[in-house]
Parts: sequence; C-alpha cells; structure tokens
Amino acid sequence: PAAPGAGDLSSALAWVAALARQNKNQLPADAYVTVLETCQTLDAVIDAETRQPSGDARFEYELTALVREYLPAVLRSYLAIPPSMVGDRQPNGRTPNEELVEQLQLLSGQAEALHSSRHSHTSAELTNTGNFLRERFGHHQRGGFDFGVE
Repeated sequence: PAAPGAGDLSSALAWVAALARQNKNQLPADAYVTVLETCQTLDAVIDAETRQPSGDARFEYELTALVREYLPAVLRSYLAIPPSMVGDRQPNGRTPNEELVEQLQLLSGQAEALHSSRHSHTSAELTNTGNFLRERFGHHQRGGFDFGVE
C-alpha cells in the first residue's frame, strides 16, 4: 500500500490524542501530559509537511511510524493492562506505569528531534535560496549587495 499522506497522519494523530483524552483517568498524570505534548509537537511537524513536503523518505518514514505505530502501540498496550495491575512490579523490576512513562519520554524525544530536523531543514533551504538569489541577481557593491531597488 502507498504511504499515507500528511492529511491521513493528522487523522491518525487526532485519534491518538482522543484515545488519551478518553482514558485520562486511567493514565498517570505525567504520562497524559506527555502524550498530549507529543501530539502537539507531531501536529506541528505534520502541518509543516503538509505546507511544504520535505521529500526526505527517511524523515517521512519516521514521522509515519511514530504517529501510526509507536505512539498508538504504547498507549494500547498500557490500556490493555487491568488498572489494578499497573503498579505491580514485573520480572524486570519495573511497573507498567514506569514503563509507560519511560516509553512516552522516548517517543517525545523522537518527536522533538523530528521537529528540530524539519525546521533546520527548512532554514537551510531558505539560506540556500538566499545564496542562489544573491549570486544570481545581486550586484556586489562595497560591503553589500545592490538589488537595484531604490
């Protein structure tokens, strides 16, 4: 199947946020906040991709996987655990609550990395365009460029 478009990602992300809101009382407070903040960050990335696609296949894959796979899987897995057991220590010594918080922090960090990458890529494109325009149309004058505008 074809990779989903940015609009499809917006719907998938809205679904994740709605799932978190519906289960607010079942999620630890810090986990709930992290999910919503991660969704806001990813929403900004999706909006930027909608306005001007990066064309970077790896970036698009990471964004899609985060929105469609990783974030929903973590929430679904946690919500499938009976509430009476989320504080119980597992064989690894951690509770499901601790696992959830850590996994959401990892996903939040990846969302921030995508956000930074997306915007640094956009800034670099603007700089490249400016360099091209200065080279192509700028007339080098003492200490600056004269674009012929008076």
